[in-house]
Amino acid sequence: MPVKDILLLLIGVCIFLFFLILIILKVIERRQIKQGSYDSWRRAQTLIAPTQGSSTKQWLNTWLQRSYVTVLKIPLLNRYVLKIRRRIAHIHTYDEYMLRRQTMKISIICISIMVAIVGILLLFNQSISFIAMVLLGTVILNSILIDAFINRIDDRLLQQLVHLIGDVRHHYQHHGMVDESIYEASETASYEAAIHGKEIYEILTAHNPEQKLEGYYEVAPNRFLKMFASIAYLISEYGDKKIASGSLFLNGLTRLTNELKIEILKREKLNYLLKGLTAIAIAPVLFTTPIEIWARNNFPAMEEFYNGKFGLMTKILIFVIIAIAYILLRKMQENTEKNFVRATKKKIWEQYVERIRPMKWIAERFTPQRSSREYEKCKQLLKEANSPLTLEYLVIRRITLGIASFVMVLILFGSMHVLAKSNIVQAGSQSGVIFGKLNEKEDEEAKSVAQYDQRIMEEVKGQVGDPRTQVSQLVKESKTNVTGPINNEVQINQAINRIVTKMNALNAEYLKWWEVLIALFMGWIGYYAPMWLLYFQKKMLAMEMKNEVDQFHTVIAIFCEMERVSVETILESMERFASVFKEPLHNCLLHYEAGADAALQQLKEDAPFIPFARTVEKFQLAVEKIPIRQAFDDLESERNFYQEQRKQEYERMIDTKASWGKMIGFMPLYALVFLYLVIPLVAMSFNQMSVYYDQVNKIS
Repeated sequence: MPVKDILLLLIGVCIFLFFLILIILKVIERRQIKQGSYDSWRRAQTLIAPTQGSSTKQWLNTWLQRSYVTVLKIPLLNRYVLKIRRRIAHIHTYDEYMLRRQTMKISIICISIMVAIVGILLLFNQSISFIAMVLLGTVILNSILIDAFINRIDDRLLQQLVHLIGDVRHHYQHHGMVDESIYEASETASYEAAIHGKEIYEILTAHNPEQKLEGYYEVAPNRFLKMFASIAYLISEYGDKKIASGSLFLNGLTRLTNELKIEILKREKLNYLLKGLTAIAIAPVLFTTPIEIWARNNFPAMEEFYNGKFGLMTKILIFVIIAIAYILLRKMQENTEKNFVRATKKKIWEQYVERIRPMKWIAERFTPQRSSREYEKCKQLLKEANSPLTLEYLVIRRITLGIASFVMVLILFGSMHVLAKSNIVQAGSQSGVIFGKLNEKEDEEAKSVAQYDQRIMEEVKGQVGDPRTQVSQLVKESKTNVTGPINNEVQINQAINRIVTKMNALNAEYLKWWEVLIALFMGWIGYYAPMWLLYFQKKMLAMEMKNEVDQFHTVIAIFCEMERVSVETILESMERFASVFKEPLHNCLLHYEAGADAALQQLKEDAPFIPFARTVEKFQLAVEKIPIRQAFDDLESERNFYQEQRKQEYERMIDTKASWGKMIGFMPLYALVFLYLVIPLVAMSFNQMSVYYDQVNKIS
């Protein structure tokens, strides 16, 4: 059955199963109503039922709500939807209705785009290799689309937060009440910002505001909202005061707004410079087959390359380059603090691998000793890269990837030898055509020669004696039986030489020692690849460290002016605002009660970044000798210098990321053009020229 018919059949089966599932769910729903659960069912439906005379938008919202409930009952699809829900849950924490609507909206758009692209592409080509490439590109495209939608929501919230804080500032200047200012600003704010503004108002007016504030810190979507809530709480609790630049509360809002605007500008510039690079990086997945078809039609000599083992190796190499470029670009384009904070996964595949006893035994032998220098070096690298892995799981990942790389390369070499043998058997006579396309007569002659050679080799296979003598005897005997390829003595000798050459080539196709050596080398690369990725993450984080230290100075400048604010309170605010330095600050706060100086000294050792270490040293002075405001008096006096310096560092960081991104993004495209077209074409041209040169020498 043709591949196209199979695809149409699968699409029809999927549509049939979809409607079958809807019918089953409807029957289950009616049975539940008959069994006495009508009241509870009706209460649930009132949340999503349309009203009479509702507009198209209301009808669409209702349909999305019902679709969400239906999709959660469908296996596999429910996991896809819940994954998207988890990624946007921090934005719509307090509105389940909007959370479900946004989840289904993103899910339906992503699935529709992927199905449309896959359907259109498969109508033009149904080969197995092309289908595999399309599926690979679809998986990557799905990730790109989801990231684009979620980043858009995050950026929109930051924009709305700027306007919210501006309105709070305006209302506070009217009546000087923090809670009422936030409430009035939330009434006129945009949707996402209004939800969090009202939640902060409820925290400030609650009987236990401190406890509710701690709960809000756990669900706040970004650090700016955490800082805004913290400033509002402290001013509401201890009161505002006049400072040199005016109101303490308004001064804090001004500094926070400046940080917000800097973050928005950084994201916009990075998005502009890195926009489309991921799509450019994965584009070669779709262009390998068109380039191959074009080269085959215009340069028949390229048939040997694309059908041979080197063509297969080149195609796999291009896919590997695409995967590496995609991973690196994803790491570079992570711009939210949640991407820099060390995450903890409930289940990772290393846990399942660890349960295999031989693998666990091997991992224990490869794990460095706890007192060794290598152990401390690896632990420090995991911290600096903010990796969620433990050292044991890192070792398991390295061993697994190393073994997988070694085995996959061996399988690749074996497949290449099988493919080469098949091409040798099916190859006809050497064609002298470089440009254009073989005509039907030449193509039939080549197939006839291939069939004739294959029959002779099958007869010689397994016989004892000199292969050339046996081939010569069989060719001469078949002269009277075959009228196509053999007509005279010259053609007989050509056929003998051709068949013997094919047999020698077939005997040479076996797994060689240097191929095993290459497989071992690739296994070594796979073993060290996780470490190199950690170093890359560390490099990316290093670009954000100075930026975060500058943001810490803004936090310190806000809180050091407040009365009865201790070093511990400022460290807590820094920990809530932090992303790169979050874990060292968290550990410092855990041990702060046991000894402030010792905890701060350990903080310097856990985060040995020089600008951050200098800030910690000022905290040590504030704990022992001088007030906090005096320890950081240079923040205000040299504010203009710090702002100009920070602007230059921002531009340098953005330019560095942009140059790296362009180099990585275009690397797969260059690999496709040069490795899959230009270099093979040049090599085949030189090969054909050598054939022409030999023919000219024979004539002369």
